[in-house]
Amino acid sequence: MSAERQTHPASQERVPPRDFDAEQAVLGSMLLEPGAAARALAIVGPDDFYWEDHQIIARAIEACRAQNQPVDLVTVGGELRRQNLLERVGGGTYLTALIAQVPTAAHVVRYATRVAETSYSRSCLTMLGELQELAFSDPADPLEITNEMVCRATTLANRRVSPESGLRTWADLKTEIVAMAEAAAAGRRELSAQRLGIDGLDRLLVPLDQHRLVLVKGGTGSGKSHVLVNATMATAVELAARHDGRRICVFSTEQPGMYAVRGLAWLSGVDSLEIVNGYNGERNPEQRENLRAFAEAMAEQLPISIEEGEVTEDRIEADLHRHAAQYGIAMVVLDYWQEIAVRPNRTRAEEFFRLAQRMKHLAQDVYRVPFLIASQVTFNQGSRVWQAAESQQIERAATLVMRLDRDKQRREQYTLHCEKTRLGLEFGSVPVHMDKAHSRVHLLDDHRPPEERVA
Repeated sequence: MSAERQTHPASQERVPPRDFDAEQAVLGSMLLEPGAAARALAIVGPDDFYWEDHQIIARAIEACRAQNQPVDLVTVGGELRRQNLLERVGGGTYLTALIAQVPTAAHVVRYATRVAETSYSRSCLTMLGELQELAFSDPADPLEITNEMVCRATTLANRRVSPESGLRTWADLKTEIVAMAEAAAAGRRELSAQRLGIDGLDRLLVPLDQHRLVLVKGGTGSGKSHVLVNATMATAVELAARHDGRRICVFSTEQPGMYAVRGLAWLSGVDSLEIVNGYNGERNPEQRENLRAFAEAMAEQLPISIEEGEVTEDRIEADLHRHAAQYGIAMVVLDYWQEIAVRPNRTRAEEFFRLAQRMKHLAQDVYRVPFLIASQVTFNQGSRVWQAAESQQIERAATLVMRLDRDKQRREQYTLHCEKTRLGLEFGSVPVHMDKAHSRVHLLDDHRPPEERVA
């Protein structure tokens, strides 16, 4: 055994977290029993080992598996000899000693998890050291430090070993499968708290909480922002009614205050222009008091948080991370896609491609909630198709894509087209009535379910 190993245990110096015995146990288990290598390497990789000799042995084990060879003392020793590394790690004597450390490979998952945990802790220390260097460099925008910290912490957290990660058998999923069957047998599933708020349409869709990226497209003045306000308010009211503490996070590139105006108009029934400009003519005092009451209720009871003005990727990630830790997140609203400020060092096409991948990761892997995104589109007369600059990648990633068309003769009538859904059936094209004064959207009566039609 090498001098380094003989001087173990550790000295009194402050050293990074590591577990020599656990590393030996993992390697010994993999050499001892066929199948142990697959179980261990699903949890740890060679770089997760602290001691370089152990990293070299783990890479030799990976190489044997890649060549479809059994993992044992002979094959791994041969691979190390082929690479002229056998003597460096202590020779065949040390490989034999590793096997002697473990009477059975039955606990290899536990040993591997311990090695993964110490590797994770070391990665945290490395990240903190790099952030400290960034802070000492005194960047022009101090917020860059926080944003970098949030980004790195999120990426690092996603590495953490989870007992629910990896392949799962149908037997592992029995509880979920039985619950799915029972819900189907009991009748149509109840709507989720997250909803578009368009009467009848929510029931045609798979419950919105199962979607991740929902894209609402439209030209200038098509009402896409009103659709998002309608969804935000309907979901907020439902969350409050269910005493669900999660929040809706809204990122709006519109003039600051406009979302509050439209939300208050939606809730109170007072025209949004009158909220901005004041009442034209006399109004009865009761109406004014009701407006004040709705304003207080909206501010105190509806779980909405909003970022307005210039919206950047870094601000989105930082705000979502903070809200997820403090409240939990039920839904994210981005209004609108092309106005999100991107970094100037690359082309817009490159940046929006990367941004789409990032939003997909946040929606699908990190927060697992619907992201409702508005996208500007224009009609190309030559190709006769609707085009949305910088949104092709987000369209491909979306689970539901809808487009709004405005009727040129009837100004409040629109058509909502379902261009794509990966969950359930497409609803085709349906006419909707849009009350922009109150940001409320309805299916026309003929297309509503009978129980929701106006008498």
